[in-house]
Amino acid sequence: MDDISTHILIIDSDKKSVKRITDMMIVQKCRVSVVSDINDGIKKMEHKKYALVLISLTIPLSECFNTIKEIRKIDGYDQVPILTMSSANFKNTLINSVEAGATSYVFTTTGDKGIEKITQYLP
Repeated sequence: MDDISTHILIIDSDKKSVKRITDMMIVQKCRVSVVSDINDGIKKMEHKKYALVLISLTIPLSECFNTIKEIRKIDGYDQVPILTMSSANFKNTLINSVEAGATSYVFTTTGDKGIEKITQYLP
């Protein structure tokens, strides 16, 4: 990945988590957009195509799962990787996020290993 054109969207209100991920993505030469509200994220995706979408599971879970389904309906987002992020290993939550259409999940408490998993989904 030699090009700075890879643009990712993070939907998360945890500033510490966002900073850690953003710093790693900048090292990977990605541009990063961050929103803390799901509705703002949907609006951004309706106007711009991102190479990767990260969604925190700290938002209400039913809202998160419905959002993933909505994202998949946006033109051009049927194949874009969507990763859910969680600091806890709740098996059912992770299974439900994948069933809702997420590509995979990342445990943010695993530090660099979790963030490295994100880089596997970059184009």
